[in-house]
Amino acid sequence: MDPLVIDVFDALGSPMFRLPYTSCNWSDTINDPGSLNVDVTYTTTTMKVPKGLYNQLKLWGVILAAHRYDPATDSEDVKHAGPLVDYRWDAKGRRLSLLCGGRLVADLGTPRAQPRARYRLGGRGRAGG
Repeated sequence: MDPLVIDVFDALGSPMFRLPYTSCNWSDTINDPGSLNVDVTYTTTTMKVPKGLYNQLKLWGVILAAHRYDPATDSEDVKHAGPLVDYRWDAKGRRLSLLCGGRLVADLGTPRAQPRARYRLGGRGRAGG
């Protein structure tokens, strides 16, 4: 099974970049939109995000999607996707903690052979978590 990845999309669903995260977890229930928590430790890899990570991650201006490739269906299995609603900076640990709200249904079902730029949010998706 492929590793879980976190992709960042703008508010309209256009892909921006892949987030080099340290850890993540999500929660979903039937009657609750759930949440996605992502920790990013600042490293040389993190510093390579175009225009800088801090400048790119605007509250309610970006959507984070946690997903992984599913070879059985030849598509992306979306675990959680939602808008960035809060963040916290731990200067001592050089860690940025991100909180994403309510789960969005995401269509990352484009076959893997096609460019990631063609993936978009909205449409079909899989519940997860």
